[in-house]
Amino acid sequence: MSRPTLLRSLACAVLVAVAAGRAHAQSALQDLNYFSNYSDKYNLISFGNVNLNGSSDTQGGIAVGGNLTIGGSWTIASTYNTDPDPSLYVAGSLSLGSNTMENQGYATLTGITTGTAPGDWTWNSSTKQLTKGSDELTMNSSDARASTNPTANPIPPGWSWSAEQTEYDNISTSLAGMSVGSDTISVDGGGNLQFNTTVTSGVAVFDLDASLFCGNQYNGQTVNNVSINVPTGVNYVINVTGLTQGEALFSGVNFNSGTNDSSVLWNLEPTGGVTAVTIDNGGNLYGSVLAPTLNVTDDTTIDGQVVADSFTDNGVELHDDTFTPEQVLVPESSAFALGALALCGVAVGRALLVRRRAARAQPRAALVPLASSVSK
Repeated sequence: MSRPTLLRSLACAVLVAVAAGRAHAQSALQDLNYFSNYSDKYNLISFGNVNLNGSSDTQGGIAVGGNLTIGGSWTIASTYNTDPDPSLYVAGSLSLGSNTMENQGYATLTGITTGTAPGDWTWNSSTKQLTKGSDELTMNSSDARASTNPTANPIPPGWSWSAEQTEYDNISTSLAGMSVGSDTISVDGGGNLQFNTTVTSGVAVFDLDASLFCGNQYNGQTVNNVSINVPTGVNYVINVTGLTQGEALFSGVNFNSGTNDSSVLWNLEPTGGVTAVTIDNGGNLYGSVLAPTLNVTDDTTIDGQVVADSFTDNGVELHDDTFTPEQVLVPESSAFALGALALCGVAVGRALLVRRRAARAQPRAALVPLASSVSK
């Protein structure tokens, strides 16, 4: 091979590697933007049933594709509403153990019937109460739509439960397939679980093997604290692998708030037929949780959004810390693109085509362009 040909080949290899790295990062950022847009700031999205036990509250709104059963005294959307979407959206039946309060926004309940027939709920627009026997839902919100019969209120615009679940499955699978590169997890001398990255903008991807946890031991080392400090302008995706059926994830491990917690996404990957997991760490879990194929039981306060196949809360709060992806990549200049194409020809062109074809369909309409950070 001649020297000029060799140099062109080396230059092509470098440019293709750079393009592949940028495409990889852009794909991860795109997935995070999709997650942010689809979640509509809901504190909880469950495609199946939700059981809220004990007495507590969700700071943000909840969307339930199945039945909602509340066993104690709960307040929904205690501090934040998902306007213009309903802060309480339930597609299935509603069962309330005692009085439930909706503090912000309004409710849309498509799976129940109001009227005078046996089994019907009764709606009182003056007191803004929905009752059936001892079950009672009170709208404490000043939103005008809180005075409307919740069976007649609109669902979130463009919402399709099947499309939502398919999209979240795609996002979870895509993120699970991302390379961790030089991003590593270790335990320092003080027993702090460290998430180490050299990424200065975009997305850092970590694989956290749940099978390496034994009580407060991780890979044979004692973990006293988890506090994730995310650099400004960076997003952390933590793919949790090695889950076992019904596992009490992080049991005995203490979590504390770090920096930029709203830029952390825990992606729980089911393997080997795993369908259920319990989140059971000490303190709060900081960051949003993506588990679209799992029945999640929650025994700790979660500071972030939760997406699950079904969800059980054992009397702990859900704090509304909306996931907000940080800083997307700036597209390459046309001069760079032309130079790359001139040097690499078809190779670079094919790499770009692969990325375009890999982009998923957008079943929801109002997705924010990738040229800026997402904020809904």
